[in-house]
Amino acid sequence: MNRHARFIIMISVALCALVCIMFFAVQPRTLTEAPVQTSAPTQTPAPDAEPTPEAEPASDAEPTPIPTVDTSGKVAQAILENDAQTHAIAAGYANSAWIDGEGRAHIVGDNEYGQCDVSGWPVVTAVALGDRHAVGLTEDGTLVFSGDNAQRQCSLTPTARVTAIAASSYASYALQEDGRLVMAGESEVEWGAESVVENAIAMRASYTHAVVLKNDGTVIAFGSNKRGACDVDGWTDIMMVDCGYDFTIALDSEGTVHVVGQNDYGLEALDGLTGMSAVAAGATECLAIAPDGHVTAAGSNYLGQLDVDGWTDIAAVAAGYRHTIGLTKDGQLVGTGDDAFGQLGLYD
Repeated sequence: MNRHARFIIMISVALCALVCIMFFAVQPRTLTEAPVQTSAPTQTPAPDAEPTPEAEPASDAEPTPIPTVDTSGKVAQAILENDAQTHAIAAGYANSAWIDGEGRAHIVGDNEYGQCDVSGWPVVTAVALGDRHAVGLTEDGTLVFSGDNAQRQCSLTPTARVTAIAASSYASYALQEDGRLVMAGESEVEWGAESVVENAIAMRASYTHAVVLKNDGTVIAFGSNKRGACDVDGWTDIMMVDCGYDFTIALDSEGTVHVVGQNDYGLEALDGLTGMSAVAAGATECLAIAPDGHVTAAGSNYLGQLDVDGWTDIAAVAAGYRHTIGLTKDGQLVGTGDDAFGQLGLYD
Protein backbone atom coordinates (compact mmCIF):
# COMPACT_ATOMS: atom_id res chain seq x y z
CA MET A 1 0.00 0.00 0.00
CA ASN A 2 1.48 3.32 -1.05
CA ARG A 3 1.66 6.44 1.03
CA HIS A 4 -1.27 8.09 -0.68
CA ALA A 5 -3.63 5.14 0.02
CA ARG A 6 -2.69 5.09 3.75
CA PHE A 7 -3.53 8.80 3.97
CA ILE A 8 -6.95 8.22 2.47
CA ILE A 9 -7.70 5.42 4.97
CA MET A 10 -6.65 7.57 7.94
CA ILE A 11 -8.86 10.41 6.82
CA SER A 12 -11.82 8.02 6.42
CA VAL A 13 -11.35 6.56 9.92
CA ALA A 14 -11.15 10.03 11.43
CA LEU A 15 -14.32 11.11 9.70
CA CYS A 16 -16.16 8.01 10.91
CA ALA A 17 -15.07 8.65 14.51
CA LEU A 18 -16.18 12.27 14.30
CA VAL A 19 -19.60 11.26 12.98
CA CYS A 20 -20.05 8.75 15.85
CA ILE A 21 -19.10 11.33 18.46
CA MET A 22 -21.56 13.85 17.06
CA PHE A 23 -24.33 11.25 16.85
CA PHE A 24 -24.09 10.24 20.51
CA ALA A 25 -23.66 13.82 21.68
CA VAL A 26 -27.03 14.93 20.39
CA GLN A 27 -29.06 11.96 21.78
CA PRO A 28 -31.51 12.90 24.66
CA ARG A 29 -30.65 11.56 28.10
CA THR A 30 -33.21 9.78 30.33
CA LEU A 31 -33.27 10.96 33.99
CA THR A 32 -33.44 8.13 36.45
CA GLU A 33 -33.85 10.25 39.65
CA ALA A 34 -37.08 11.88 40.73
CA PRO A 35 -37.09 15.68 40.60
CA VAL A 36 -36.70 17.47 43.93
CA GLN A 37 -40.03 18.48 45.53
CA THR A 38 -39.58 21.97 46.90
CA SER A 39 -43.05 22.31 48.52
CA ALA A 40 -45.87 20.01 49.52
CA PRO A 41 -48.69 19.79 47.02
CA THR A 42 -51.96 21.48 48.01
CA GLN A 43 -54.73 19.02 48.79
CA THR A 44 -58.31 20.01 48.09
CA PRO A 45 -60.86 18.38 50.40
CA ALA A 46 -63.77 16.51 48.98
CA PRO A 47 -66.59 18.97 48.19
CA ASP A 48 -69.13 17.07 50.28
CA ALA A 49 -66.89 16.34 53.24
CA GLU A 50 -68.74 16.70 56.54
CA PRO A 51 -67.21 19.08 59.12
CA THR A 52 -65.98 17.54 62.32
CA PRO A 53 -68.65 18.10 64.97
CA GLU A 54 -67.61 20.09 68.00
CA ALA A 55 -67.86 18.32 71.30
CA GLU A 56 -70.00 20.08 73.86
CA PRO A 57 -67.66 21.45 76.52
CA ALA A 58 -68.22 20.26 80.03
CA SER A 59 -69.46 22.98 82.34
CA ASP A 60 -69.92 23.18 86.09
CA ALA A 61 -70.51 26.91 86.15
CA GLU A 62 -72.31 28.34 89.16
CA PRO A 63 -75.36 30.56 88.62
CA THR A 64 -74.23 34.10 87.91
CA PRO A 65 -76.03 36.79 89.93
CA ILE A 66 -77.58 39.71 88.04
CA PRO A 67 -78.80 42.87 89.80
CA THR A 68 -81.63 42.36 92.30
CA VAL A 69 -85.17 43.05 91.13
CA ASP A 70 -87.53 44.99 93.38
CA THR A 71 -90.57 42.70 93.65
CA SER A 72 -92.83 45.32 95.20
CA GLY A 73 -94.22 46.37 91.82
CA LYS A 74 -97.26 44.78 90.24
CA VAL A 75 -95.33 43.49 87.22
CA ALA A 76 -92.81 41.58 89.31
CA GLN A 77 -95.57 40.25 91.56
CA ALA A 78 -97.44 39.01 88.51
CA ILE A 79 -94.51 36.96 87.24
CA LEU A 80 -93.92 35.57 90.72
CA GLU A 81 -97.51 34.34 90.62
CA ASN A 82 -96.82 32.68 87.24
CA ASP A 83 -99.22 34.90 85.34
CA ALA A 84 -99.16 33.54 81.77
CA GLN A 85 -99.84 36.99 80.32
CA THR A 86 -96.79 38.61 81.88
CA HIS A 87 -93.42 38.75 80.16
CA ALA A 88 -91.31 40.42 82.85
CA ILE A 89 -88.06 38.60 82.08
CA ALA A 90 -86.75 37.66 78.66
CA ALA A 91 -83.68 36.21 76.96
CA GLY A 92 -82.62 36.69 73.34
CA TYR A 93 -79.67 35.79 71.15
CA ALA A 94 -77.10 37.64 73.29
CA ASN A 95 -79.23 39.73 75.63
CA SER A 96 -81.19 39.42 78.87
CA ALA A 97 -84.03 41.70 79.94
CA TRP A 98 -86.13 42.27 83.03
CA ILE A 99 -88.68 44.76 84.36
CA ASP A 100 -88.07 46.22 87.79
CA GLY A 101 -90.65 46.98 90.48
CA GLU A 102 -91.30 50.42 88.99
CA GLY A 103 -92.05 49.02 85.56
CA ARG A 104 -88.75 50.09 84.01
CA ALA A 105 -87.09 47.77 81.50
CA HIS A 106 -83.40 46.86 81.73
CA ILE A 107 -81.42 45.03 79.05
CA VAL A 108 -77.82 43.79 79.25
CA GLY A 109 -75.59 42.08 76.68
CA ASP A 110 -74.78 42.84 73.06
CA ASN A 111 -75.57 46.46 72.20
CA GLU A 112 -74.15 46.68 68.69
CA TYR A 113 -77.53 47.76 67.32
CA GLY A 114 -78.66 49.76 70.34
CA GLN A 115 -81.02 47.07 71.60
CA CYS A 116 -79.98 47.81 75.21
CA ASP A 117 -80.83 51.50 74.92
CA VAL A 118 -84.15 51.45 76.77
CA SER A 119 -83.55 54.11 79.41
CA GLY A 120 -85.96 56.39 77.56
CA TRP A 121 -88.79 53.86 77.54
CA PRO A 122 -91.87 54.63 79.62
CA VAL A 123 -93.24 52.15 82.15
CA VAL A 124 -93.80 48.79 80.47
CA THR A 125 -95.69 45.66 81.47
CA ALA A 126 -93.86 43.23 79.17
CA VAL A 127 -90.61 42.98 77.22
CA ALA A 128 -89.57 40.63 74.41
CA LEU A 129 -86.19 40.16 72.72
CA GLY A 130 -85.15 39.28 69.18
CA ASP A 131 -81.61 38.75 67.96
CA ARG A 132 -80.89 42.47 67.52
CA HIS A 133 -83.97 44.29 68.80
CA ALA A 134 -86.28 44.63 71.78
CA VAL A 135 -90.02 45.25 72.08
CA GLY A 136 -91.83 46.69 75.07
CA LEU A 137 -95.55 46.87 75.87
CA THR A 138 -96.62 50.01 77.71
CA GLU A 139 -99.42 50.35 80.26
CA ASP A 140 -101.71 51.95 77.71
CA GLY A 141 -101.24 49.12 75.21
CA THR A 142 -98.80 50.77 72.83
CA LEU A 143 -95.42 49.50 71.69
CA VAL A 144 -91.87 50.78 72.12
CA PHE A 145 -88.78 49.47 70.34
CA SER A 146 -85.00 49.55 70.40
CA GLY A 147 -82.31 48.09 68.17
CA ASP A 148 -82.00 46.96 64.57
CA ASN A 149 -84.76 47.76 62.10
CA ALA A 150 -83.18 46.34 58.94
CA GLN A 151 -86.07 43.90 58.44
CA ARG A 152 -88.62 46.50 59.67
CA GLN A 153 -89.05 44.55 62.90
CA CYS A 154 -89.23 47.84 64.84
CA SER A 155 -91.87 49.28 62.50
CA LEU A 156 -94.86 47.33 63.77
CA THR A 157 -97.90 49.61 63.89
CA PRO A 158 -100.95 48.01 65.58
CA THR A 159 -104.40 49.38 64.83
CA ALA A 160 -105.83 48.76 68.31
CA ARG A 161 -104.68 48.44 71.90
CA VAL A 162 -102.13 45.62 72.31
CA THR A 163 -102.57 43.01 75.05
CA ALA A 164 -99.59 40.72 74.39
CA ILE A 165 -96.27 40.84 72.54
CA ALA A 166 -93.59 38.47 71.29
CA ALA A 167 -90.35 38.66 69.32
CA SER A 168 -88.26 36.26 67.27
CA SER A 169 -84.90 36.68 65.55
CA TYR A 170 -85.89 39.42 63.11
CA ALA A 171 -89.59 39.97 63.76
CA SER A 172 -92.01 41.52 66.25
CA TYR A 173 -95.54 40.30 67.00
CA ALA A 174 -98.54 41.78 68.77
CA LEU A 175 -101.95 40.54 69.87
CA GLN A 176 -104.56 43.31 69.78
CA GLU A 177 -107.52 43.51 72.12
CA ASP A 178 -109.80 42.88 69.15
CA GLY A 179 -108.07 39.49 68.70
CA ARG A 180 -106.19 40.53 65.59
CA LEU A 181 -102.63 39.25 65.20
CA VAL A 182 -100.13 41.64 63.63
CA MET A 183 -96.43 41.31 62.90
CA ALA A 184 -93.53 43.04 61.19
CA GLY A 185 -90.14 41.77 60.12
CA GLU A 186 -88.83 38.48 58.78
CA SER A 187 -89.84 35.00 59.96
CA GLU A 188 -91.55 31.81 58.81
CA VAL A 189 -94.76 32.83 60.57
CA GLU A 190 -97.49 33.73 58.12
CA TRP A 191 -100.82 35.23 59.00
CA GLY A 192 -102.91 37.58 56.96
CA ALA A 193 -104.64 40.80 57.83
CA GLU A 194 -107.75 38.84 58.77
CA SER A 195 -106.03 36.55 61.30
CA VAL A 196 -108.14 36.96 64.43
CA VAL A 197 -108.13 34.79 67.55
CA GLU A 198 -111.02 35.43 69.89
CA ASN A 199 -110.44 35.30 73.66
CA ALA A 200 -106.66 35.13 73.26
CA ILE A 201 -104.68 35.90 76.44
CA ALA A 202 -101.03 35.20 75.60
CA MET A 203 -98.68 34.73 72.68
CA ARG A 204 -95.14 33.44 72.11
CA ALA A 205 -93.07 33.22 68.95
CA SER A 206 -89.88 31.82 67.47
CA TYR A 207 -88.41 32.23 64.00
CA THR A 208 -90.31 29.19 62.74
CA HIS A 209 -93.75 29.59 64.31
CA ALA A 210 -95.97 31.38 66.82
CA VAL A 211 -98.50 30.10 69.35
CA VAL A 212 -101.51 31.82 70.89
CA LEU A 213 -103.11 30.75 74.18
CA LYS A 214 -106.87 31.24 74.60
CA ASN A 215 -108.75 31.70 77.84
CA ASP A 216 -110.43 28.31 77.43
CA GLY A 217 -107.05 26.59 77.65
CA THR A 218 -106.67 25.75 73.97
CA VAL A 219 -103.72 26.75 71.77
CA ILE A 220 -103.58 27.90 68.16
CA ALA A 221 -100.32 27.74 66.18
CA PHE A 222 -99.18 29.61 63.07
CA GLY A 223 -96.14 29.10 60.85
CA SER A 224 -93.92 26.22 59.81
CA ASN A 225 -95.03 22.74 60.85
CA LYS A 226 -92.29 20.80 59.06
CA ARG A 227 -91.15 19.28 62.39
CA GLY A 228 -94.56 19.08 64.05
CA ALA A 229 -94.22 22.21 66.19
CA CYS A 230 -97.77 23.28 65.35
CA ASP A 231 -99.42 19.98 66.31
CA VAL A 232 -101.28 21.49 69.27
CA ASP A 233 -104.88 20.95 68.21
CA GLY A 234 -105.53 18.34 70.87
CA TRP A 235 -104.19 20.36 73.79
CA THR A 236 -106.72 21.40 76.46
CA ASP A 237 -106.60 23.10 79.84
CA ILE A 238 -103.29 24.78 78.96
CA MET A 239 -102.22 27.58 81.29
CA MET A 240 -98.78 28.46 79.87
CA VAL A 241 -97.12 28.01 76.47
CA ASP A 242 -93.80 28.87 74.85
CA CYS A 243 -91.93 27.91 71.69
CA GLY A 244 -88.40 27.50 70.36
CA TYR A 245 -86.93 26.58 67.02
CA ASP A 246 -89.35 24.03 65.54
CA PHE A 247 -90.84 22.95 68.89
CA THR A 248 -93.54 24.01 71.35
CA ILE A 249 -93.82 23.43 75.09
CA ALA A 250 -96.89 23.91 77.27
CA LEU A 251 -98.08 23.38 80.84
CA ASP A 252 -101.62 22.30 81.62
CA SER A 253 -103.72 23.08 84.69
CA GLU A 254 -102.72 19.81 86.37
CA GLY A 255 -99.02 20.63 86.12
CA THR A 256 -98.20 18.27 83.23
CA VAL A 257 -95.71 19.34 80.57
CA HIS A 258 -96.41 18.83 76.87
CA VAL A 259 -93.74 19.05 74.13
CA VAL A 260 -94.20 18.68 70.36
CA GLY A 261 -91.87 19.25 67.43
CA GLN A 262 -88.22 18.58 66.75
CA ASN A 263 -86.33 16.37 69.17
CA ASP A 264 -82.77 16.75 67.89
CA TYR A 265 -81.50 17.68 71.35
CA GLY A 266 -83.66 15.42 73.48
CA LEU A 267 -86.32 18.05 74.13
CA GLU A 268 -89.05 15.44 74.54
CA ALA A 269 -87.42 14.35 77.79
CA LEU A 270 -89.74 16.87 79.46
CA ASP A 271 -92.86 15.66 77.69
CA GLY A 272 -95.21 14.12 80.26
CA LEU A 273 -93.32 15.52 83.25
CA THR A 274 -95.81 16.11 86.06
CA GLY A 275 -96.06 18.36 89.09
CA MET A 276 -94.64 21.47 87.40
CA SER A 277 -95.70 25.11 87.87
CA ALA A 278 -94.12 26.92 84.88
CA VAL A 279 -92.33 26.25 81.57
CA ALA A 280 -90.11 28.15 79.15
CA ALA A 281 -88.35 27.58 75.83
CA GLY A 282 -85.12 28.80 74.28
CA ALA A 283 -83.75 28.26 70.80
CA THR A 284 -82.86 24.60 71.36
CA GLU A 285 -83.71 24.00 75.02
CA CYS A 286 -86.74 23.90 77.29
CA LEU A 287 -87.20 24.16 81.04
CA ALA A 288 -89.83 23.40 83.65
CA ILE A 289 -90.12 24.75 87.21
CA ALA A 290 -91.42 22.72 90.13
CA PRO A 291 -93.49 24.34 92.90
CA ASP A 292 -90.50 24.17 95.25
CA GLY A 293 -88.49 26.33 92.82
CA HIS A 294 -86.23 23.65 91.36
CA VAL A 295 -85.71 23.62 87.59
CA THR A 296 -85.57 20.68 85.18
CA ALA A 297 -84.05 21.25 81.74
CA ALA A 298 -83.62 19.42 78.44
CA GLY A 299 -81.98 20.24 75.12
CA SER A 300 -78.64 21.55 73.98
CA ASN A 301 -76.13 22.32 76.73
CA TYR A 302 -73.32 23.48 74.47
CA LEU A 303 -72.25 26.38 76.70
CA GLY A 304 -73.76 25.29 79.99
CA GLN A 305 -77.16 26.91 79.47
CA LEU A 306 -78.83 23.93 81.14
CA ASP A 307 -76.66 23.91 84.25
CA VAL A 308 -79.56 24.80 86.54
CA ASP A 309 -79.39 21.89 88.97
CA GLY A 310 -78.17 24.16 91.75
CA TRP A 311 -80.91 26.75 91.31
CA THR A 312 -83.46 27.00 94.12
CA ASP A 313 -86.58 29.06 94.84
CA ILE A 314 -87.02 29.91 91.14
CA ALA A 315 -90.30 31.52 90.15
CA ALA A 316 -89.69 32.11 86.44
CA VAL A 317 -87.10 31.30 83.77
CA ALA A 318 -86.27 32.61 80.31
CA ALA A 319 -83.98 30.91 77.80
CA GLY A 320 -82.13 32.52 74.92
CA TYR A 321 -79.81 31.16 72.26
CA ARG A 322 -77.15 29.72 74.58
CA HIS A 323 -77.93 31.21 77.98
CA THR A 324 -80.66 30.97 80.60
CA ILE A 325 -81.82 33.40 83.27
CA GLY A 326 -84.03 32.77 86.27
CA LEU A 327 -85.96 34.94 88.69
CA THR A 328 -86.02 33.75 92.31
CA LYS A 329 -88.97 34.20 94.62
CA ASP A 330 -87.09 36.87 96.57
CA GLY A 331 -86.34 38.88 93.43
CA GLN A 332 -82.82 37.74 92.55
CA LEU A 333 -81.92 37.17 88.91
CA VAL A 334 -79.49 34.34 88.19
CA GLY A 335 -78.00 33.16 84.93
CA THR A 336 -75.94 30.41 83.34
CA GLY A 337 -74.45 29.66 79.93
CA ASP A 338 -72.88 31.96 77.37
CA ASP A 339 -71.73 35.35 78.67
CA ALA A 340 -69.64 36.44 75.69
CA PHE A 341 -71.56 39.74 75.46
CA GLY A 342 -72.24 40.20 79.16
CA GLN A 343 -75.79 38.88 78.83
CA LEU A 344 -75.45 37.39 82.30
CA GLY A 345 -74.71 40.80 83.77
CA LEU A 346 -71.05 40.24 84.60
CA TYR A 347 -70.22 43.90 84.10
CA ASP A 348 -71.77 47.18 85.23
